[in-house]
Amino acid sequence: LTMRLALFLGAAWAADSGPAEPAEATRIQASYKSRLEVLFDESANKTENFMKRNYVGGGFWNYQIPLREEAPLDGLQAEGCHRIPEGANQDMITYCTLHELGAAGVMGEGVWRGDTSLSNDLVSVEKALVEGHELLDMKAKSLDRLKGLETEAVVSRGYSQPPEKWHSTPMLQAAALSAVVKLAAAAPTESRKQTLIQRGRNLLVGMVMLFPKSAWPTTPQAFHSNGMVWEALASAQAIFPDVWPLEGLRFATEFEGFFLTQMKKHKTAWSFAACRAIRLRYEATKDKKYFNLAKKAATRFFKQMSTWEQNGIDQSMYTCGLLTGLTALSTVRPDVTELVSAVLKLMEKDISLYQLRPGHADEVPPTQDAIGESVREQLQGGFLRDKKQLDTEQRRTTRIDDTAQCLQALWDARRLLRALGTLDMTTEEFMRLQQEEAGA
Repeated sequence: LTMRLALFLGAAWAADSGPAEPAEATRIQASYKSRLEVLFDESANKTENFMKRNYVGGGFWNYQIPLREEAPLDGLQAEGCHRIPEGANQDMITYCTLHELGAAGVMGEGVWRGDTSLSNDLVSVEKALVEGHELLDMKAKSLDRLKGLETEAVVSRGYSQPPEKWHSTPMLQAAALSAVVKLAAAAPTESRKQTLIQRGRNLLVGMVMLFPKSAWPTTPQAFHSNGMVWEALASAQAIFPDVWPLEGLRFATEFEGFFLTQMKKHKTAWSFAACRAIRLRYEATKDKKYFNLAKKAATRFFKQMSTWEQNGIDQSMYTCGLLTGLTALSTVRPDVTELVSAVLKLMEKDISLYQLRPGHADEVPPTQDAIGESVREQLQGGFLRDKKQLDTEQRRTTRIDDTAQCLQALWDARRLLRALGTLDMTTEEFMRLQQEEAGA
């Protein structure tokens, strides 16, 4: 199934060339919605099973899986951030940690929002990430107490590296805070929840100390990393609003004001993490400011997208990362029909092109050179990146974030679809679906 993004998003959703017969239009709309519901349900179930089979039960020790058994991985590539080989590139270690923490946060949030029942399954993930190597008590090292409060920092490092070579960034701290808060929301027992909330408090105070206002970056290149910080702070405020120290809450308020100022300043900058923050802040406050901000963020994205083709960007690329932001915006603004249309169609495209599912193995998505028979069953339900991205990263694997981003987008898109009464569509859209039925 070959689809081009421009065709998906080119039409407005208000009928512009005369209505179809009402009864036939209603039937087609209902049929299309029903088909998407089945597709999203089946895809989400297969993706959850993939994550449980390959990552969750083992505590994220499988960072990425080769597409062919005869091309084994070793060291960091195979085992992820828990066992870091000597001489590993620091950026590689940092992004490995970010990917693992991000995936843990996705599944914790899925439990919190009622998308999945993985609560007990996440215990091994929680212990690997929170009691394992990544979250370290830094009081005796680079951080002191802040007004009597405990502090912690997340670092990426090799086991044999001395402390002066350990590496911490605001993005790492934000990813850790977000993951811990969401895992706390998914904790199967009250005692585990309280333990994780305390770790979250420590990490938030660590953020205050690691990332003072004087160090907040103001360049367009830092917009997405700043968005990750805002999302982490918004997660903490939305999920457990009453447990944070005053210093952390003041930091969150000031940083949000800073970020929104940067959003006005950099008029073309866009961040899917910031879009998720907008959703979290709206859910927590119901403030119309965030309601309006969601539409502005969607409009900004569509203006960017309109330049993709002329800039040579492949319009059938993997878009699950972008979708995690668009789905978040659509749950705040389901009235923006262009946004809803984009979410549903992009999600359908990513499932069709990039998910490994029974019955689709012979079609060979564009990312696959060849899937080894011996690993095909293991990979079922997982997602792959587009070939250009895999070539850039010099890999032929499915990595934990490849699938985790799609799972988050799937859960949100499915929830959006279930909440919609009917799907409005243009005459062009109606005719396309009618032709698909005729050719079936």
